[in-house]
Amino acid sequence: METAAEIFLLLTNDEGGPASWGTQTGRALSAATIADLLIEERIVLEEGKDPRVRVIDATPTGRAALDKVLSRIVEKEGKK
Repeated sequence: METAAEIFLLLTNDEGGPASWGTQTGRALSAATIADLLIEERIVLEEGKDPRVRVIDATPTGRAALDKVLSRIVEKEGKK
């Protein structure tokens, strides 16, 4: 199971609604998705004073959520 899916399950209550974990749930899911793409070796995080995400493999992963985020990263590559 992907890290993002596990985080989503942790942030969801038994009725399917959002658990009361505060206001950082979107950031947690975003970070988990970035971690999943790093594990899949689709992106790298550049080092330096102003690091960026760089796509090294834009081919689809076969997982809808990851593919959607990967395509958005490709669209915004090089931008903040």
